[in-house]
Amino acid sequence: MPRQRLVLRWLHESDLSALIDIERRSEPCDQCFHHIANLVFLPHHQVLVAELDGQPRGFLAYELNDQGVILLKLNVHPSYQALRIGRALLRKLKERTRGLRKSQIITVVDPRVAAGQAFLSRNGFECVVAEETILVYACDLAACPPAVSCRSRDEEITRRAEWLRAQKQSHQKGV
Repeated sequence: MPRQRLVLRWLHESDLSALIDIERRSEPCDQCFHHIANLVFLPHHQVLVAELDGQPRGFLAYELNDQGVILLKLNVHPSYQALRIGRALLRKLKERTRGLRKSQIITVVDPRVAAGQAFLSRNGFECVVAEETILVYACDLAACPPAVSCRSRDEEITRRAEWLRAQKQSHQKGV
């Protein structure tokens, strides 16, 4: 089976249904289409898509402001979360933010989502506002060193995807 590389790219119009599917699998809701449509179609929002095996497997939406970047949404298909796709998307956002000479990324997290809080903490974010119904996390890029090598991390994601694919195939043969 050929090696599949992780591709981080800008949103294509044809990605909409895949992003809705990722959103539904991650957070079942009746309003998934409207959530994605608001992220995708508002002119000041930008969306990065992570593609693996020729299909979108995750996405990140953000907005620029005077001080920095607001991370609006980061979502990875549940079957691909162990492949560090979210980390790759976040690393790309940090690179982009530095390239725009912005110094900070801010995001809001639901306090009930412990996995999201842990993910952000592992990736250089700190909780700067903690209230009962909302948490605000920030990443100060001046204090957060640039990633080592995107290529080596992308290769690691590719190796993990191949391992996961082999595990699924061996499990299916054994059943």
